[in-house]
Amino acid sequence: MIEGKSGSRGAAIMKASRIIFAAILILLSLACNKQNRAVGSEDEDVMSTRGESIDKTMRSDGVRDAGSEKSQSVSPYEISQGLDVYLGQNCSSCHRIGDEGGDIGADLTYIGKRLTPDEIRSRITSPTVGSAMESHSFDFTDETDLEDLVIYLSMLK
Repeated sequence: MIEGKSGSRGAAIMKASRIIFAAILILLSLACNKQNRAVGSEDEDVMSTRGESIDKTMRSDGVRDAGSEKSQSVSPYEISQGLDVYLGQNCSSCHRIGDEGGDIGADLTYIGKRLTPDEIRSRITSPTVGSAMESHSFDFTDETDLEDLVIYLSMLK
């Protein structure tokens, strides 16, 4: 019985963490959009049907990434879905983001700054030979799981 209560508490904490993370992303999105309007950005962010979007080609400091081919928008909902995939696939058992996670795999804290979305996708689907990722099997529930994960990791800048 004690284990059941502990597991329920852990699940509740995890759900609360996801909600807080999504709220932070929304606030960051609003702050970035306000900053873009203040400097007279010509690229208008597109409104998503599930919330205000974030320009994926913008770094956290408001500077557009060099080499970005076109402006693409991502909603906080898509980012939170990617976080759900990250947590659901137990990526944090090997990979670290900030102070959380394991140290077996690559540190993903600034992965979006180091790799393009295509490179991130490639590293997930075609891992380096001999790496722990090579033997890992993914259980993506639908076609969007990989894309949601790539979107989430791409935002880590």
